[in-house]
Amino acid sequence: MQQLIINYYKIIIIIIPQGSVLGPWLFNTFINNLSNVIKHSKYLLFAKDVKIFHAINSVDDCILLQSDIKCTQGWCPGNLMKLNSSKTRVIAFTKKTYVLHYTYKLLDSSITHRDTNKDLWVKLDSKLYFHVHVD
Repeated sequence: MQQLIINYYKIIIIIIPQGSVLGPWLFNTFINNLSNVIKHSKYLLFAKDVKIFHAINSVDDCILLQSDIKCTQGWCPGNLMKLNSSKTRVIAFTKKTYVLHYTYKLLDSSITHRDTNKDLWVKLDSKLYFHVHVD
């Protein structure tokens, strides 16, 4: 018995104008399998952004978060996605006086740590005070 397997594919180019109603839905459909690679952390998807977060209580937690960052980085080329390391930031939200600092890496470079971040037009600081947003 012989088998003939023909592999073929079609290249489909879809152009979605920025700001369209379908854009976020198509993006979420396209990256739906990202949940298969993020094993230790939680994540949020909104429009074109992915936020990965993890409660950090020890260096082991930092290593688990770094593992999920690395797995996400590995997932991107296979799904024709590019990461923008210049827009990637780390912020630790805590009321604790001592914060464990860990150098996370993306694309072989350190991710910048910030004390404040703007997200959906709301400015937050690492202590979750809103004076940065109000000023």
